Amino acid sequence: SGRVSGKMVYETVHTGDVTVNRQIVGVADHVDIVLLDDVIWDGILGLAYPNKALNAKGVVPFFDNVIRSGALKKRGLSNQFGYYIDDSRGSVTFGGVDCGLLGAPNCIKHFGFVPVSEKTYWSIRLNDVCVKYDDGRTISAGCPREGCKAIVDTGTYLLYGPGAAARRMLRPAHFAGCGTLSRLPTFTFDFTVGDDAPAVELD
Repeated sequence: SGRVSGKMVYETVHTGDVTVNRQIVGVADHVDIVLLDDVIWDGILGLAYPNKALNAKGVVPFFDNVIRSGALKKRGLSNQFGYYIDDSRGSVTFGGVDCGLLGAPNCIKHFGFVPVSEKTYWSIRLNDVCVKYDDGRTISAGCPREGCKAIVDTGTYLLYGPGAAARRMLRPAHFAGCGTLSRLPTFTFDFTVGDDAPAVELD
């Protein structure tokens, strides 16, 4: 989260062997995003849905232009992108999922898909979020009956939450450097995959 300002220009954008001509991009004159102070980066590629503000300026997001051009379908690929992150690396794959990163051929058949609740950001509904401590304590975020709204964002590797709930859930935690990582609590994200599927818990 932060602020970026600059000019919008047309550019030819290449991602691997996928090319989008006359893609509108922002050329930043000023970047105020604290998260970027700690990482090496060349730019930001927005993957959210189109919105009213962009539509009013005639801006079509990159991935929507990829879909319109048929660049992936022409290669027999899906109009999908996959996001992978672990302790030491991350990857975004256009055209589906890179099963090699998971070490499982044809891994897509094992995926469950969570419905998008709002086509702005990639918003989904969480039934609840819990943290569990080694002493057996489990603290819930206390999501309402209709669930909590969450955003899946390829632009960050951090977890953000409402301040009051996060402080209440993490108050028992004691972090004193990397040597105490093993004593930190386990997060569980409870969400439903598909309209009729049972809830799934992801630790």
